[in-house]
Amino acid sequence: MPMTTSLALAAARGVWLDNLDDVGGPPATAVSRGLDDVGGPPTTAVSRGRALHQQWPRLESDSPLAPQEQRIGWLHIPKAGTSFGTALAHLANASLPAEAAMRNCALADVHCLFNIVEIDFVLRYPYDTFFKGIFWTKASTDFGNHDSLSPTSGWAPAFEKSIYTMVREPTSHKWSAYNHFGHHCHDNFTSFDAASQGTQVTMLTGQRSYGLNCLACGFRCEPVVPDVSLAIERMWSFAFVGLSDEWALSVCLLHAMHGATFGTPTCSAAEFANARKASYKNVDPTEYATRAEAADPHDRKLYEAARSRFERDLVAHDVNPETCQRRGCWDEGGA
Repeated sequence: MPMTTSLALAAARGVWLDNLDDVGGPPATAVSRGLDDVGGPPTTAVSRGRALHQQWPRLESDSPLAPQEQRIGWLHIPKAGTSFGTALAHLANASLPAEAAMRNCALADVHCLFNIVEIDFVLRYPYDTFFKGIFWTKASTDFGNHDSLSPTSGWAPAFEKSIYTMVREPTSHKWSAYNHFGHHCHDNFTSFDAASQGTQVTMLTGQRSYGLNCLACGFRCEPVVPDVSLAIERMWSFAFVGLSDEWALSVCLLHAMHGATFGTPTCSAAEFANARKASYKNVDPTEYATRAEAADPHDRKLYEAARSRFERDLVAHDVNPETCQRRGCWDEGGA
């Protein structure tokens, strides 16, 4: 749907500002503290976050929605795999250049057009050139933004049958999020884990409107009881559910399930690359060495259900390392 530059800017800022904690500091400061891609020391992050906050680009599409079976709504759970956007893009368009991929804008030798990974990608591969009417572009016009399935996020009814997501094992997910976000405002992993209960579940239920709520410093964290039953019910209705810890099989399964619809039955090597591999340099080495289990029964139940569905889909579509290799859809590094 068309969206003017001013509306796109307002919507993008609104996604952040509507979710900032009242005690998170001035808007620009709080935004920069919570942004996924700012990185760096606090003072650097503040200035870079302020620039992002003010300069969000125009990404709207003028194309009508694609047919239902050719729509993709990416439910992007934070720290469950930004690189999944690469796989979705290659699924959606067989003519996409083989090297097209999400780039790590935090690297010194990577010169992004905008310092948010998914926006940089769309600026290089515009919606109306490569993905006409395919993606749920969300209020911010960023198809990879962390909008949840809330009543106001615009996912239903247009993308109700077309949600694609990756779910991550809770302990791995929480440590990644603690390293990337939570270490700024929590003294230890246990504190962060307790404060971020059910963050994957609430992305699916929409009980919190934005995925960085309860994960990133400065964002509001509403006290809710995560509705695990609703999350699992919705998960079973999604077009695709992959597992971050089974990346190669997930990418192969994605094409096995939906490649025929889009004319992309095989994979591109770019889909197996990890655009933002974590170094875990931000957490205490002793604490990380012990790596306490996440005490999050809500996300654990969702993950177990997602794994059950994943394993069912692997069998139903004859996906395993051997068949994926024969399809030209495998990467040993992603196994």
